[in-house]
Amino acid sequence: MPSRPPAIHRRQRLLELIAEGPASADNLRQRLRPTTSVRTLAGDLAWLLQTFPSQMRRTRGGDARIVLWSLVGLPPVLLTTAITALTHDELAALIAARGLLRSPETRQPGWERPSSPYAGDLSAAVHGLLERSGLTEEARQIAPGTVGVSRFGIAPEAPGSIAILQRALRTGQAVYFSYRNRHSVDHPSHVWPIRLVMIKGEWFCFAWAPSDGKGTGRVKQYALSRITSRDPAVSIADRLPLGAPIRQPHDEVDAILASGFHATGSVKPQDRSRVVLAVSPEAWPSIANRTWGEHQLIDTGPEDLPPGWRRLTFSTTGLPEARHWVASFGSFVRPEGPPELMFWLKNEAERVASILAHMPAKQPAQISDTVIP
Repeated sequence: MPSRPPAIHRRQRLLELIAEGPASADNLRQRLRPTTSVRTLAGDLAWLLQTFPSQMRRTRGGDARIVLWSLVGLPPVLLTTAITALTHDELAALIAARGLLRSPETRQPGWERPSSPYAGDLSAAVHGLLERSGLTEEARQIAPGTVGVSRFGIAPEAPGSIAILQRALRTGQAVYFSYRNRHSVDHPSHVWPIRLVMIKGEWFCFAWAPSDGKGTGRVKQYALSRITSRDPAVSIADRLPLGAPIRQPHDEVDAILASGFHATGSVKPQDRSRVVLAVSPEAWPSIANRTWGEHQLIDTGPEDLPPGWRRLTFSTTGLPEARHWVASFGSFVRPEGPPELMFWLKNEAERVASILAHMPAKQPAQISDTVIP
């Protein structure tokens, strides 16, 4: 029989009080409003321990007669309305989310197997929700036979990093971790997390970070897969980084997400570029019906291009990543601007041609030049 709403609200408040730090039953009873009896409080604590055994902790205080209650992680949310049924679409959505959030397997990253371990903080949480709801067998009937998610080519995040970052984001705290940059150099990072964002199937943390240990700083993107510290991967810091702003700069994160390429970009106006591309009919199916940047324009029949070609124009602050995307199309996409994009692609093409020219000639395998939509 479900608990009455007053009990739910009281137990939710108890969880919030315990999350603030270890406390005795007497201390909790004094802080709890409205007040309750010793017997009712003891029953609530026993219920919480039984319901959340992996999070609730019971330890001895300085006085052996005192028991201290504490909570691991963020407080669970108690539902005031019981969920007694799921539609098939709701169940399929949970299963799809579980697959999308799972860490890729090293041996078979491209597909889920019936025995797939749903590793990853959020994937394991969804899997636990399905099991706790008695939906294990129903989930097996759907995944991976009818609904699956490929995680091929995705770098897994550091174990436990999402859970700690979620806690820091909710409480407004800073964190410590060791991070490996693109030059393969590890360095300690003391940052103030602002938001977790999934970009191309991988988790990134937007955070305010000081610049070279000085009082100034800026918003940076950290790939969770590049966190090298372990046990734990991320630690809660007891203070904010030196020079941290009074409020978290969410507007700067919004600017990056709005104008970056694949959400990777800069907040500096001078880093904004107008990309102009001539797109062949072969490449167009992979580009059509998508938004690649701000103020996007499509010319469907430019007179200065061959028949069937189109001209795509958009603005972005993520040119460093956009240039690799353009290069992936080879000769099927011709860059027309900005000059730095054209210069970079020209140099890359010349370097690749030079390397191939000095390689021993072999009979090439038959490779299709068709762009996969």
